[in-house]
Amino acid sequence: MNKEIKVSQLLDVYGKVLKKNHYDALDYYYNQDLSLSEISDILGMTRQGIWDLIKRSEVYLFDLESKLLFLEKFNYLKDNLDKIRESAQKIVKLNSSNYSDLKIKSEALRIKNISEALMDI
Repeated sequence: MNKEIKVSQLLDVYGKVLKKNHYDALDYYYNQDLSLSEISDILGMTRQGIWDLIKRSEVYLFDLESKLLFLEKFNYLKDNLDKIRESAQKIVKLNSSNYSDLKIKSEALRIKNISEALMDI
């Protein structure tokens, strides 16, 4: 995953713990694609000050994620919930097309295993 997307996601997860000007600088830069000059005009700081603020804020977000792993856990949950949904759809399809009970039980067991793994997070 590229850095811009990662910072944007981290901002979504941890943005509320940042000071307003830190959040705004990152939001303007990564989400709204404003230049340093545009951000400096809005926030009333120098371009160098904005650059330093963005870099410090990025380090803080990455540090939070390394300690708390909220984004990693969210992505893990999302991926596995997608797998559960797919298995449930297969069970519905298998049940309606008179497949063997063994295939239906296999998909049900897959759902059970994924849901148990999610409970361990």
